[in-house]
Amino acid sequence: MKTKNIIISAFAGFSVLMLVIFMYSFINRQNTTYQAVVSLDKIHILYFQFENPITIVVPGVPQEKVIVKCAEVPVKTLGGTKYAIPVTDGNLMDKMVHLSVFVLNNGKEELIQTYKYWVVRTAPPITFFANHSEGMITAQEANNCDSLNITAPGFYYDDFNYKVAKFKFIITNKEKRNIVDRTGNKLYNEKSEKNTTFTKGDTIIFTDIFATYINPITKKISDEMRMPKPVVLTVE
Repeated sequence: MKTKNIIISAFAGFSVLMLVIFMYSFINRQNTTYQAVVSLDKIHILYFQFENPITIVVPGVPQEKVIVKCAEVPVKTLGGTKYAIPVTDGNLMDKMVHLSVFVLNNGKEELIQTYKYWVVRTAPPITFFANHSEGMITAQEANNCDSLNITAPGFYYDDFNYKVAKFKFIITNKEKRNIVDRTGNKLYNEKSEKNTTFTKGDTIIFTDIFATYINPITKKISDEMRMPKPVVLTVE
């Protein structure tokens, strides 16, 4: 019986030892095998002529040991887990760029993974009045609207909006031609100014339209940019 107890104790001790060795091996392997987690803040592609914000984290690795490189574009470090990829080279349009994440391991850069992203150009912004950018508009639609707005089709930054900075507003008919310069997106700065009623046959023209936007990274207002097309509408 004593011999049997010794054998059982030895087996139990051996089992515990093997479990310790397995756990040590597992933990050690977990500490040396990394997986990068990359999340674009706003989009799933890279936009040409924008500083594309991106968040990069390698779980279990201090951020100061994470290195981010892009073969085609210099990466901006914004602090913490935040980076930006400003694509300004026109030769990269409709091509792939390669974003690589490294970890400093014993003084050497260890490549974790390389990600590929398409570079695309945003569609030209469209300026519209009462949901019309050209063609015909009813007198009721025209008289019920007092603002000029801009949309950016195919552009998917959250909370990104162009804002009209200024424009020239022209109304023409057989009897008159009225030209008004405006700052902001409103046709009339005050209610008392609204003394124009659009009627059938009027031509409404918005030209010299300039807009701005807020940079999603710096939060600064961009320089004014001229919109590519005027808005020309005829009241039916």
